[in-house]
Amino acid sequence: MADDAVINIKIDGSAAQSGAQNVQRSVEQVKTSFLDMSAKVFVAEQALDRVWKAASAGAQFEETMARLNQQTAAYHSTAQLMINDLQAISNQTLSIDKSASLASRALATGLSPDQIKVFTQAAGLLKNVLGIELPQAFDLIVDAAISGRGAILGNIGVYLDLNHATQQLAVSTGRTAEQITKQEKVMLTTNAIVAQTGASLDRLSDGMVSDADKLLQVEARWDNLWTSIELGAKTGVIATMDWIDKLGKKLDSIGLTETLAEKILKALPGFVMNPIGSTLLRSPGSGKPVQ
Repeated sequence: MADDAVINIKIDGSAAQSGAQNVQRSVEQVKTSFLDMSAKVFVAEQALDRVWKAASAGAQFEETMARLNQQTAAYHSTAQLMINDLQAISNQTLSIDKSASLASRALATGLSPDQIKVFTQAAGLLKNVLGIELPQAFDLIVDAAISGRGAILGNIGVYLDLNHATQQLAVSTGRTAEQITKQEKVMLTTNAIVAQTGASLDRLSDGMVSDADKLLQVEARWDNLWTSIELGAKTGVIATMDWIDKLGKKLDSIGLTETLAEKILKALPGFVMNPIGSTLLRSPGSGKPVQ
């Protein structure tokens, strides 16, 4: 009878609760795995970024050295000899990288290696008086030589009187002051700086290495270490890029197809096709899937 039909429904509350807990644990595991993977990807990205920046700095240093070697060849010298001289003059407070950059810029303005050495001595004095970095002091002196406005050099007892020097040159060469060229005026100011720097050194320098210079020496050695690391990173990155390029060409030459690559990868122990595995199926050179 319909009236006698009874439907017994038993709800197991503990089983439902257990199932919910299992789902929650699964969700937490996925969340933890995702956060762990994200952290690893972030660390890897940061590491690659640092390596790339180091490699770029190393490549830039090599370019500077190549340019400096070409510039010093005109004076029958080398980049390394020029760098050694500047480091000796600065009491080893200039790093190799800063020495090379400073020398290359100075040679580009028309200064000779001997003039650069004297300017570096003057920059050492100006650095101490103004409390600035030696390369910055050097640039200020070069600017004074080019512009003829040498008021800042008065801080180390070097004075430029470009008008008087120009008049003297004009008289001695039978020309007017207006006929003296810009290049000749720069020569006049440069000669004045070189002539007066020796006396300024006698007055302002005691020949002792100060505590500040000792700290700069440590900083320079640290910079030199990083330059070596950057050169190593550049070599490693270039070698890796060459290897990837050669690998891509080799795979193309043997007619590797996407299907074949997938079979090979799936045959590897523990390999699971996922976004990372799929990435491995991309051509190293073009970033497109292997056809």
